[in-house]
Amino acid sequence: MLKPVILDLDNTVIQQSEFLARAQPTVVGWRHHDNALRYWSYKTFLRGLADDVKAKLGAVEGHCFFYGTSDSHHLTWALLTGLKRKPVSVVYFDAHADMNHMFMGPLRVGAGTWVSRAAELPGVDRILGFGMDKDLRYIGNPPVPIGPYTHELNFVQSGKVEFYMNNYPCSRFFGRFKATSRCAQFKPGWFSTDVAWKSFRELGVKKVITEAIDALATEDIYISIDKDAIRPSESVTNYTGRFAGEMRLEQLTEALGLIAKRKNIVAMDVTGDGSSPAFGKEYWGKEMFRKWKDGDVDASLFTKPESVAINSRINLEILRAIGVPVRDEARI
Repeated sequence: MLKPVILDLDNTVIQQSEFLARAQPTVVGWRHHDNALRYWSYKTFLRGLADDVKAKLGAVEGHCFFYGTSDSHHLTWALLTGLKRKPVSVVYFDAHADMNHMFMGPLRVGAGTWVSRAAELPGVDRILGFGMDKDLRYIGNPPVPIGPYTHELNFVQSGKVEFYMNNYPCSRFFGRFKATSRCAQFKPGWFSTDVAWKSFRELGVKKVITEAIDALATEDIYISIDKDAIRPSESVTNYTGRFAGEMRLEQLTEALGLIAKRKNIVAMDVTGDGSSPAFGKEYWGKEMFRKWKDGDVDASLFTKPESVAINSRINLEILRAIGVPVRDEARI
């Protein structure tokens, strides 16, 4: 049974009084790491965080980590490097693939690139991504040409990574792309590739999850959840509008319950509780990125009592779904 832990980077989870009372998590104070971690970080820094987890908790294994904003989702890469039990398969839920070509070089990992870098780790057997709604298709107006020029899809070609969608069954990639995969059928044309995905909408959560999970070679799995996959009416994250996911919370909990019955979850992390950063001059590059990405986001949204209560409820439901007991409201 996993033990809940808050890695307190940005005050988002620690402010959830109901979650604290009912889940009774261990708290690790990491607020001094928030700016260095958010958006992207050097691998040496990330490995140091994994070492700190092991020093304070004994191991990465056996814990479910809650750490706030999706902007720090590459912390998953760090935690994977700290695992002792290998090989392991990785299962993640996200509105986005997190396999972008961002030209960070070999020394850094970002929130939008961590899946690609995790696929390179020797202890990771395969990676399954579920619930995508806002990635791997034409988006925006004018449309952004998604495909092998924007994402590191070579890992899909090799069979290392599979994507299973939530609502949309079809995509069109810019460029020719050939692959044989359980998750989709790829039909390359002259200048583009039509993709028919397996999705929750078309096949149902149970069929998609059971077939994909049962095909994994490892008994041990690591789960990562980005709550931006959940529709905005049920979550409060840094990703809003056209960037927000459309999965229902009940779909996520159903999927987690199915996985928990089939595999041994060695560790897990949960991100997506929205927060607003305060970068100093030292992080001017990140501040420019923040203005581009979150310049129109109302920071007060993340501290409103109703927002805090929504994210607290989701965190408790996630623990219940994997069999971690939480205290009854009446006993608080």
